[in-house]
Amino acid sequence: MTDELTGLMTPNITGSAKATPTQCIRGCKVSKSGTHYYKETTDKMIDILERLKESKTRCRFHWGDATTGKDWEDIYDVSGTIGRSTGSCKVPLLIATKRSMGGRAILTQCVVKIVTSLGKRTIYQHPKYHTE
Repeated sequence: MTDELTGLMTPNITGSAKATPTQCIRGCKVSKSGTHYYKETTDKMIDILERLKESKTRCRFHWGDATTGKDWEDIYDVSGTIGRSTGSCKVPLLIATKRSMGGRAILTQCVVKIVTSLGKRTIYQHPKYHTE
């Protein structure tokens, strides 16, 4: 089908598959709050992230290889509170400050450690976590 105004092809979305409460049509996991997570994200991680989002706890995230537990040692865009995007597929976002209008999507399947910013309490650590 072609859009009359732009002349570009537009997809036909009628007859698309319906999503179940725990999985969307893209294969993502969907939490009870309606937040979409990568299918590789563990249920434990989803629970932790949902609780952090509800409590608005400021955290420092460590991303890495979820299989080996190796930290990628990122230092930029790793701290903040968890928010959620808008639209039909709401994903968790890392919001840098209370004044921020948005943030980057959290690589939920790559989290190897989460530490609270205040008190440096470890919320989650991969069983094989290491930096070298």
